Amino acid sequence: MNIKSLTLGVSIALLSTNSSAVLKVDVPFVVTPTKTQQALSDVIVPTVVITREDIENTPSTDVAELLRFHAGLDIARTGGDGSQTSLFIRGTESDHVLVLIDGVKINPATLGQPSLQTISPEMIERIEVVKGPRSSLYGSSALGGVVNIITRKGVNGFSVSVTAGDQNTAKYGFTGGIQEQGVDATVAYETFSTDGYLDKKLSPKEHASSNKSLQFRVGTNLSNTRIELSHLQNDGSYEYDSFGEKEQEHDNKVTAVSLTSKVNDVWESVISYSIMQDHISQVANNDNAFTDRTAFEWQNNFKVDSHVITTGVNSEDTDVASLSFGTVINKKSSQKGVYFQDDITFGSNRVIAAFRTTDHDIWGYNTTYNLDYGYDVDAKLKLTAGIGTGFRAPSFTSLYGFGGNV
Repeated sequence: MNIKSLTLGVSIALLSTNSSAVLKVDVPFVVTPTKTQQALSDVIVPTVVITREDIENTPSTDVAELLRFHAGLDIARTGGDGSQTSLFIRGTESDHVLVLIDGVKINPATLGQPSLQTISPEMIERIEVVKGPRSSLYGSSALGGVVNIITRKGVNGFSVSVTAGDQNTAKYGFTGGIQEQGVDATVAYETFSTDGYLDKKLSPKEHASSNKSLQFRVGTNLSNTRIELSHLQNDGSYEYDSFGEKEQEHDNKVTAVSLTSKVNDVWESVISYSIMQDHISQVANNDNAFTDRTAFEWQNNFKVDSHVITTGVNSEDTDVASLSFGTVINKKSSQKGVYFQDDITFGSNRVIAAFRTTDHDIWGYNTTYNLDYGYDVDAKLKLTAGIGTGFRAPSFTSLYGFGGNV
């Protein structure tokens, strides 16, 4: 059956420019907590922001390494670089965390755990992490929290990077971009390889990994409308020891196009369409796990007096083709959602109320909600409290894999 969660939280935040990553002055706005742009100092839900400056000041080789330094975020690995990696937020399961790239869901429909180990930090502008259930805005899988990985944009110029280390580790790439006559474009490329080390004490060999990443974003402003295209892809391989020496290959892609229109002083419309691919193949045999997903969303934001009202509809269509230990899965699923949120500010008080109804073609309707409250005691002290629900529709592997219950 599907999994549901209810979470209640109370917190105190100090609003100072010297506080934690939640309040970095070099990232004045975030979008993930409410799906609308807001000042970081106004956020009333538990949020972590990892900036481009943070990324450049660490030697991290993937997203998981960036996340593990923050409270409430735990990382588990099965080996070295390129090995399966799981993220746990506030003690929830690893498949209870929704991971987005530029707002596009990348959780595969097989086991539900996104391939964080394949996403290079060089492709990332910043990461926004919202702790706690957010199914009221994002639907299935957002029980423990939401991680939104925002790729590079706004680069003007060209740079090259080269890194080398032990175990024949090598990394090189470039980043470039232009901003001219209302058009901005950014492109980044990186290749990484290492001979690795022994995953197990008795492993007969070191376990190598390799990964190639390509990212680009192109946008243009036409009158009161912005059109943007973004793309990120990662492909490579990883060797590991599991009842013998094995190797798997990955091929992950996310492409999205969005149309943001300021209709008038009150109404902003955002239409987006995305394609996601998560493919894993075993080299020694025919075992594989393929997820392909298309998604459409129409979001509308209205600013009326002290209210910021957000409404939207979205739909997802997912195809899964998988072969594991002789069990074949070839299935499709779809889900549709409608959500509403009212963000109200009055004096030193702020209230955010949101709810969503999701219609899953296998599990029917699920209704979720969030209610958050914030009070500014003074310029440096904020009190917040929140309650919310979330759900996760079972993965295809849970339903139809070996030992599945359907």
